[in-house]
Amino acid sequence: MTLAWCVWWMGLAHAAPVQLAEHDGAHIQVPSFSPDGDRIAYEANDHETKRITAYVGPVDGSAFAPVHGASRASGLTQGFATQSAGPAVVHELSWSPAAIGTYIYASSANGQDYDLFFGGGRAAVVGPEADGGPAWSPDGRSVVFTSARTGEGDLYKLDLANLLGEPEQLTSRDGSSEVYATWSPSADRIVYVAHSASGDNLWMVTPGTPGEVQLTHWPRIQTRPTFSPDGTTLAFYANHEDPDRFDLYVVRPQHIQGPKLLLRDVLPNSAGPTWTPDGKYVVAVLDDDDLFDPIVAVNHAFPANTHVLDQGTVGNTDLDIATGSDGVTRMVWSAQGLMTDSRRTFRRLYLSELPPLP
Repeated sequence: MTLAWCVWWMGLAHAAPVQLAEHDGAHIQVPSFSPDGDRIAYEANDHETKRITAYVGPVDGSAFAPVHGASRASGLTQGFATQSAGPAVVHELSWSPAAIGTYIYASSANGQDYDLFFGGGRAAVVGPEADGGPAWSPDGRSVVFTSARTGEGDLYKLDLANLLGEPEQLTSRDGSSEVYATWSPSADRIVYVAHSASGDNLWMVTPGTPGEVQLTHWPRIQTRPTFSPDGTTLAFYANHEDPDRFDLYVVRPQHIQGPKLLLRDVLPNSAGPTWTPDGKYVVAVLDDDDLFDPIVAVNHAFPANTHVLDQGTVGNTDLDIATGSDGVTRMVWSAQGLMTDSRRTFRRLYLSELPPLP
C-alpha cells in the first residue's frame, strides 16, 4: 500500500529519538510502560538460543535489569520460587497498578512448563498445568490468566486477597482456547479472544455475572483487543477482508453497530493496539516496506484524520504510549535502527516524546 490510499495524511515533526537498549543477537519486542509512565519493560528474544528474557528499568534507560526466571518449588515450600538454572523463558509481563508498584509474568525453565510469578520471584499461582498470559486488573484486586489445567486453555481469575485459594474459572468454551485477555479500565469487564478451528473472535465476560457477549462474528482471525482509556471502545486487529493482511478495527461493546475499519495493512502490535492517553487516537505501524513501516496515529472517531509520526527509524514494530509522573507523554517502540544507520540488524529500543496531535 501507499500513504495516498484515500485518507488525508499529515506528517508530524519529531525530536530525535533516544536509543535506550539493544542486545547483540536478540530482537527487542513488547515494550510497555508502567501505569505511572516512569518505568519500561521489554523482552529480548535471542535469535540463536530461542531464549526470551524480560527486562525492567527506569524511563531514562539508565539501569535495565533482567527479570530472573523462576521455577516453582514443591512440598512445604510450595508457593515460593527458586531461580531457574536453565535458559528460562521470561515473558508476558503485566504491570500492577501504580500504587502496588510491581508486576506479574510467565516463566518456564524448559520452554514448556509455564508458571506465573510476581516481581521478586514469588509464585503467583500453584497448579499442575501451564499458566500464562496474565493481565493485572486496573483496580489491583485480581489477575486474569489462561490455564491449561482443563486441557483446552480457559480463563481463570486469581483473587489477590486470597492467594492460597483456588482461582475462579471464568470460561469453559468447548473447542477453543481463551487467550489475550484484557480488562476494561473500570475492572468490571474482560474481553478475550476465543481461538478455535472455525476462527478467532472477541468475547466479553463480566466476572460475577452469568453469560458472555460475542463482539465479533467473523471467520479467520480477530485478535489482540485493547480498551480505550474511557472503556467505551475496543481496538483490535483482523484479517477479515484479506487472509494475508491485518487491518485495524474498533468496536463499541455497548452498542449494536458492528466493528468499524480504521486502517488497512498494519503490523499487529504484540500487546494489542496502543491508545493515546486522551483516547482520541490509536497508534499503529503500517506494513509498508517502501516507507520503512512508518508509525501512524489514526483518530478512531474520524479515521480520515490520520497522521504520520515520523521518528526517523526504520523497521518499526511494537510500541506503547504513557504519560509519566512529570506530565510528559512518551512513546517507546522497537525498530531496526535510524534511517541514517548503516547497520540494521536486530531490533533496538527507542524512546521519544509523543508529538502533539490535534
